[in-house]
Amino acid sequence: GQDFVTAARLVGAGWLFGAMMGLYLILRRWRLSFAYALGAGVLLALVPVVLHASTTVTNDAPAMLCGVGALFVLSRVVNDCNGGLWVPAVVTAVVASTKVVSVAAMLGVCAVFIVMAFDGNRATTVSRARLLTLVLVMVGVIGVVYVGWDLLQSHREIPGYHSPLAGASTRPVAGIPFDDWLPSLAMQVPGGSYYIDPAINSVYLRSWGLFLGGLTT
Repeated sequence: GQDFVTAARLVGAGWLFGAMMGLYLILRRWRLSFAYALGAGVLLALVPVVLHASTTVTNDAPAMLCGVGALFVLSRVVNDCNGGLWVPAVVTAVVASTKVVSVAAMLGVCAVFIVMAFDGNRATTVSRARLLTLVLVMVGVIGVVYVGWDLLQSHREIPGYHSPLAGASTRPVAGIPFDDWLPSLAMQVPGGSYYIDPAINSVYLRSWGLFLGGLTT
């Protein structure tokens, strides 16, 4: 009985709740105390950029849960010494299906696996060959999902459709490039770029967001 926007926002809230619960469980799996694990889970809902993505109609909403999925894959190798391929492949496929940029978390895990593979004192009994195989499988799954989605969407093009965003990010840069991208880079500091209803977006919330952004930067 809800309109589309309300229903979409409720789905976003579901993504956030799943990420909070997932982060709590993962941190408990890493043997953190109940208080620290619970605090980290609750903190997700207090980050303005996360709150923004979870309460608006956007495909950024699953990003936090995708990050939890990446931690789960890492935990299987480090905590359980499990080098199985199917679970990382499925998690990677789900993450890649939400939004291409969300695979950054999975690629980060791949980078950790590569470092671990060549570390003689790595914190897992999973072999070097298996770790590198995991990397190849995860990267391969990302490629398959991306190419598959591209092929699917290429057959659904509306004749004569012209994207209103075409050329918006490809305009010629006037003057020194640093004058163009450096100020915008500063605006995208984690915690500083978000939208929340002005009625609740107080100076305290903005300051808190910038503080968290400074910590993560």
